Amino acid sequence: DGGLGKRNPSKNMEGRTGKMSKTPPTSVRDLPSEIIVSVFMLLPGKYDRVRMSVACKSWRALYLQNLGMIPPELPWLVLPSTTKPMVHMTCGPFNYKLDLPAPIKDDAEFCGSHEGGWAALAMNTGENVLYNFNSKETLPMPTTMLLEEDLVVQAILKMASFSAPPLPDPAQCVVAAGLAITEPDSIHFAYWQYGVGAHWTRVSLGSRDGLSSPMVDIVYHTQRGCFVCLTDDQNLHFLKPRLGDDGITVMEYRFLKVSLAQSGSEMSMMTNFLQYMNLGTLSGQYIAQSGNEIWFISKYLDSFGNGNRTRWLRVKRLEEHGTSKEDTPYWSVVCELPGRVLFTGLASSRVFQRDDDFSDHAVFLDDRGIRVPGLLEVMFERTDSGMFSVKYSRAKPWPPAGGEEVAHVSNKCPPTWWLH
Repeated sequence: DGGLGKRNPSKNMEGRTGKMSKTPPTSVRDLPSEIIVSVFMLLPGKYDRVRMSVACKSWRALYLQNLGMIPPELPWLVLPSTTKPMVHMTCGPFNYKLDLPAPIKDDAEFCGSHEGGWAALAMNTGENVLYNFNSKETLPMPTTMLLEEDLVVQAILKMASFSAPPLPDPAQCVVAAGLAITEPDSIHFAYWQYGVGAHWTRVSLGSRDGLSSPMVDIVYHTQRGCFVCLTDDQNLHFLKPRLGDDGITVMEYRFLKVSLAQSGSEMSMMTNFLQYMNLGTLSGQYIAQSGNEIWFISKYLDSFGNGNRTRWLRVKRLEEHGTSKEDTPYWSVVCELPGRVLFTGLASSRVFQRDDDFSDHAVFLDDRGIRVPGLLEVMFERTDSGMFSVKYSRAKPWPPAGGEEVAHVSNKCPPTWWLH
């Protein structure tokens, strides 16, 4: 044995590990809160969080203890199709097949989303419905609009936003919508108190010169308690639901003219900047809430060298309070989004607090509606979803590939966000 004598393996091992064996193993409960929150943030969906907490009682206790610290789950990307609808869980690397009822899969067009998994749908059959991705519940909405006291017309749903989910408290739910009377037509603002009345009630979105401008997007501002409607002249219309004496919802209306810049010199600088950057073709305008703020987002396509792909997103913040009452509210350019991520979509734009790879990004979906040429069947391109860094002014493709394959074309458009 080379002069070392015989060894007792068990005794030798005991000597090496005896001190370690006396130290109790570290409990999961001893982990710092920031690590626990990070772990739950990495799980792609709330169902995964539930499964993990069910599998281990310690994790369940930690999940419940730190629930207030875990940030809201980011929206999932819903990709409609009559053959293979898909969903991408935003914090995970994979795409999954989405199980939809046949009427929703075959006949529905997504027109807006709300927290709790709700979506507003316009059906090819002429119906308008609210659908829940979680429960698969379908609730009817009106298909006609009341223009005057006795004049009722058929209306086509184009966009819709909710003041609250229709369930479990229907009395809190008012749906504000953009409706078209004929195709193509300007979009009219109308609202409906859930479960009350058979028609949408139209509200004329006037301006100071008495003219009406078509609406391009709408969002419900939770802190202000009102719908904020954006028209194509970049002005805002505030509509606050209020219960009348008869128990029927009425809208308190306020128009806000918004300048594109604070002063004439800033307007000139902005015009020169836009011409210099050659942002391309305007393809979408969106409105979003961030805390008490209101954001206006413009999306531009590169019409020259990038195959009609999104090249630029400009984010602006509403500045309402000047030094005097005569000061005109204006749109102020936002140059970066530290600790925040913006999701843009028709009647579904949202802002979230985030300190990971999503921070400082505006996430956009492919709502261009570009038809694929040379095909007998109507098919739309679906290759323009991505993330735009506001600080560095760069766009990159998103979501990442993985899991179920997502086709580059689809017979359904546009996609939407599944809000949790």
